[in-house]
Amino acid sequence: VLEQGRLSTSIASGSAQTFWIEAFAPSATMADIAFTLTPTGGSPASPDTIRATAVAANLVAHRTGGRLGDVIPENIESAGDPNTYMILTNRDFEQGLPLAGRDFDDGVALLPPFIGPEGRADDDLAKITLKRLPSGLNAGSVRLSVSHPDAVRLFKPVAGSIYGTVLSPGEWTASLASAGYLANLKSRDVDIWLEGLSMVKDFVFTVEYVAPSGSVLASDDVHMLIADWTFRGSDGYEVPFVSPVWLDALLAATDSPKKPLADPTGAFYKIHIDGLAPQLVTQLLVTSDSTADFYTESYVGGDFDTAYSNATVSRRFGVLHSAANVLYAPEDPVVTPAQRALIRDTLDLNVVHNDGLRATVQTPWDVQSDQLKKHGRFDWSLTEKPEGIYKVGDTIRGTVAWPEKMFPVVYDPFFMVPMSQLLLVQTDEDAGQSSRAIVAQQNTTVDFEFTARKEGYLRLTFSAADPNGIGFPPKVLSSILVRITANGELPKWEAKAWDALKVDGFVPGDPINRNRQITTKYAEMFNTDKKPNELNPFEWFGMAAFASRLAGEGMHTAMRDGWAPLPDKPPFDVVPPSPQKVFAGLAEGNLEIFIDMYKAGLAYKEDKFQTINNSAEFSDLQKKAWEKIAQGQVDGEIEVIWEGVDGLVDVEQRVALQRVLDKDPDLWRSATNNFVSASLKYRIYMIASPFPGDNSTFQDYRVNPDGNNPRIPADAKFDQVEHRLTWIRSRIPKWRGGWRATYDY
Repeated sequence: VLEQGRLSTSIASGSAQTFWIEAFAPSATMADIAFTLTPTGGSPASPDTIRATAVAANLVAHRTGGRLGDVIPENIESAGDPNTYMILTNRDFEQGLPLAGRDFDDGVALLPPFIGPEGRADDDLAKITLKRLPSGLNAGSVRLSVSHPDAVRLFKPVAGSIYGTVLSPGEWTASLASAGYLANLKSRDVDIWLEGLSMVKDFVFTVEYVAPSGSVLASDDVHMLIADWTFRGSDGYEVPFVSPVWLDALLAATDSPKKPLADPTGAFYKIHIDGLAPQLVTQLLVTSDSTADFYTESYVGGDFDTAYSNATVSRRFGVLHSAANVLYAPEDPVVTPAQRALIRDTLDLNVVHNDGLRATVQTPWDVQSDQLKKHGRFDWSLTEKPEGIYKVGDTIRGTVAWPEKMFPVVYDPFFMVPMSQLLLVQTDEDAGQSSRAIVAQQNTTVDFEFTARKEGYLRLTFSAADPNGIGFPPKVLSSILVRITANGELPKWEAKAWDALKVDGFVPGDPINRNRQITTKYAEMFNTDKKPNELNPFEWFGMAAFASRLAGEGMHTAMRDGWAPLPDKPPFDVVPPSPQKVFAGLAEGNLEIFIDMYKAGLAYKEDKFQTINNSAEFSDLQKKAWEKIAQGQVDGEIEVIWEGVDGLVDVEQRVALQRVLDKDPDLWRSATNNFVSASLKYRIYMIASPFPGDNSTFQDYRVNPDGNNPRIPADAKFDQVEHRLTWIRSRIPKWRGGWRATYDY
């Protein structure tokens, strides 16, 4: 290091000396480095000067969540450990978007510290400040880059607004010789707001100064973890809200030897923070939204699922307890520490009181939170025929009501004027019918009036439409199913099966909700009270419960996939059948089989085979199967019962399910051959055995039938009843020797 100032040296004629200049503190002036050679002695000559600008790319990142706005220290930033800087995907609701729209569902961002319509700032947006460049610098360019472009959106502030707009990829590079948001760095600091869209374990944000030659002269970056926080139900899928459970019901369940408690209609949740290693969590605190009630979870306490190394997942389910809508129950039941411990130890449940909760996770560096609420209620009523059975040509009249102030007021992001949410009721059919759309914030009910056009099931949907009447299709919030027949009536046992599906007075229009009801009813029928050592005449319903559960899982998969391609046709080939059709087919088959078979189970419970035999509702094939079952029950012959079960399987497949498959055989032929490709992110609709412990699939069986089971052609398709029945019959011995040999309820 040479002393700053003047340096005198002798340079012999014809020789040279080299000096190296290192810039370590760039200033805000353009010509901030000047190296001048002035000859002394000899002939006078003009000095020769080289000028340079020292340019440093520098960013300052800020924390989100509970430490919103805190600066990331330089030593943590430069270490490059993403775990020391965590943000969450912006999937919560601080912006107050209509109908529980998530903050990343629109194209704008509510920039902290501004408060949105919901009374909160959006604390999931990470501010990254780019420090100014030397003033007057107008050569070269500034460039932003990210390691995972699809995982984030970048926003810039809008003058005079509390919202920011997307910084498009075309604006991520700016010449300093031109105008533009990033070009402002030559005169001031520039803020970028980063919004996470999906989980990234190690996300890198980089700013670079690029010389006119194209070479990068300076850069700075920051590593972060973009974690994805969801609440997931007992089926493993995300739940936007949960049903509260009465505290007394939980306490009563602690007397039962059964553990863990089954999920009553979507009440259970687990906290799932994808990307966050559980050993980094110092505490997970869950508090009531309106009382002092709380519980905690921790890594050292063994409260996280050890199956996950890169996700923090609650080992136990949690449940909200409440007495809402419970007759004579206290409005604010209090759970004592002893009761909380009892519920946790016997039911393996964490419990917290009231209509919602806030969960907060802490690491040594960050604090993040998320909320979960109980669902709102939509009350349906049918004016003339509350049982929901109509004849062709009838008028279907009714009303849907909801609690006052259920829908938040939403403001236009640019003009900050209120936007009205439009609600309507529609029929889910070809050339569907619609009610008059009404404004959510000005009403608490919507009336509807439709015509019953043809026989069958008709789904009525309560939906939210785009306020402008354009854009995406209306979003279904609630739905019910009504039945249309030629004479407006149902036969006795079919009517009883129909009524068995009703929840809050109506058959659910949501196929997932209805599927849970169907599965429950099958299980209840299988568990029908019987004397000790008595043979079970309802063996078919035990198998059906697991088959119905598998149908529900298939519907979940189809819902998750949206428009993704089905099986053996890549995206660049002809358009394959849509998952929506798979979903609809599974839902229709689930309902058709239930109505056709459950009515017979109800009839058999009344007076065994005599009721079925004396009713015109049942086919000769059904009567023959139930006669076998009754004979086996009387004689104590289990194999005779299973002969009858085989007859029911035959009716189920040849009649009820085949009616559905024959409507679109090409769909099920295409869906028969599936494959998985992680690179193409294909989902799979495996036609698999529903029985625990049996991993057989229809696809594999065509090539490798196990044991001495009959072969089926290698190109057999699922819609072909004989081939399908051959495979199903090969699974029944697996069921009988597996799960059924161990469990009797």
